[in-house]
Amino acid sequence: MDSKEFEKRFKIYKERHTTKVTPPDCEDCNELATIYDTLTGDNYCEKCLRKSLMADDEIVEYTQAFMDN
Repeated sequence: MDSKEFEKRFKIYKERHTTKVTPPDCEDCNELATIYDTLTGDNYCEKCLRKSLMADDEIVEYTQAFMDN
């Protein structure tokens, strides 16, 4: 998927499937986490959440119903 489509899907995913988190560490980099992924139960910084979602196509499945045609 191109970067424009990814950004659109990322915004939808973030709005629908994450919430703010109080200071535990990021699952991947151990920096301060600011996002709680409600689907995986993991805490992320935004950079690592992006990297995690880019690594697989699950973002397509979780955002497809909310994409504008």
